Amino acid sequence: MDVGYLIDIDGIVKIEDEPIPSGVSFVRSLLDHGVPFLFITNNATRTVGENVSLLRRLGMPIGPKHVVTSGLVTAEHIAETAPDARVYAIGEQGLRDTLASKGVVLTDDDPTHVVVALDWSFSYDKMRRATRAVREGATFIATNIDRTFPSAEGLIPGAGALVASIEAATDVTPMSMGKPYAPIFSYSLSRLGLPRESVYMIGDRIDTDINGARDAGIRSILVLSGVTTREMLHGDEPYDICIDSLDELSWRGPV
Repeated sequence: MDVGYLIDIDGIVKIEDEPIPSGVSFVRSLLDHGVPFLFITNNATRTVGENVSLLRRLGMPIGPKHVVTSGLVTAEHIAETAPDARVYAIGEQGLRDTLASKGVVLTDDDPTHVVVALDWSFSYDKMRRATRAVREGATFIATNIDRTFPSAEGLIPGAGALVASIEAATDVTPMSMGKPYAPIFSYSLSRLGLPRESVYMIGDRIDTDINGARDAGIRSILVLSGVTTREMLHGDEPYDICIDSLDELSWRGPV
């Protein structure tokens, strides 16, 4: 049976901009043997091209066909469902470039949609603008709701922390495009082109990677190289396999 993989980036093949050697070696083995895979990441701060450049620098000779970001899924969704949308975007330049690449119009005034991602310069003024727009009827979209993500200094606030502030001020729950929700899994599985029973999600987070895989009807491999440690496990998590490192996994899949 053919096997394919959806692979998280942060905590699996890198932490910040430093490689995780076992993850890099695993991806290179997939490339060497022609195994289909996609990186799927909730991180919307970079464009697909920027992710490709970073991952190539870390030792993985991939191309744009190998990367799906929550920002890309957000841009595709808006372009397809609301082609006349005017979007107020909270996020890094990578998000803005991704939205613009799909023809999405960006604006600070009278938006029809508010998109929130990780923004290193998030401010009260941005929160106020977004809150006002959502209260006036703008569609509220989160690229993802990860409240934290791993860094060299430990867990730091993620996009979900920013999203939560606007949700608290508006009493509106956003549509989330990233893991664990359906949009990014549906988009990625369509791109991968394999039956769901042949696909494994490889991730380090139970709340996004593992729960999302379960809800998408695919199997999952929890790798304890990022956010989740063995001490955090209770035995009832919905993963199929748990390993300490991708050194323990063959490109052929679990045996």
